[in-house]
Amino acid sequence: MAGYYGLFLGEDAPELARALGDMILAWTNAEERQAFAFAAMLDLNPDTAIVLYQKFSNFRSRTQSLYSLIDLHPDYEPCRKPIEKISGLSMTRNRYVHCTYLQDEDNPQDIRSVDYSQIENTPKRSLPVKAADIKNHAKAVLIKADELKDALWGIPQYKVWLETYLPNWMPDQDHPDTQP
Repeated sequence: MAGYYGLFLGEDAPELARALGDMILAWTNAEERQAFAFAAMLDLNPDTAIVLYQKFSNFRSRTQSLYSLIDLHPDYEPCRKPIEKISGLSMTRNRYVHCTYLQDEDNPQDIRSVDYSQIENTPKRSLPVKAADIKNHAKAVLIKADELKDALWGIPQYKVWLETYLPNWMPDQDHPDTQP
C-alpha cells in the first residue's frame, strides 16, 4: 500500500479515535449486561460472576455459555434474541479492534483498516474507515444492550438477583441496571 503510513489516532485522526473509544465503551456496556445475565442465572455475586465470565477466552465462548445457561433456566429465554443480536455485531467490533489503521500521506482523510488475517489483494484485506460508521456501530451495540436489559427486567428472578446483590456491590452508586 504505497503512500500509506501507520497513524496514531489521537493526533492524526481525533474524530476516529473518539468513535473507537465510544465503541469500546458501548461494548463494555453490552458485555456487562451479559455478565449480569450470567451472574443472575448462576445466582452469584457480581464480582465472582464477572471473574468467571471473563475467564472464558473469547466472546464466542462467553456467548455459548449464556445459551447453555438459558437452556438450563428457561425463564431467561427472552434474553436469547438480544444476546444473538449483540453476538452478530462482534465481527465488526473485531475488525475495528484488531486491525492496523493506515492513512494516505497525500490525502489524510483517506484512512483504511488493514486486516492481516484476510488474504492479500482481496477486498476484505483493506477497507476504508469512517468515524461515522464506527459511531453507528457503537449506537447499534447500545441499542442491543438495552434490549438485553429490557429482557432481563421482564424476568422476576433477575429482579430478585438485583435486589440481593447490587445494593451490597455498589452501595453508594446508582447503577444503570437498578432501574428499568
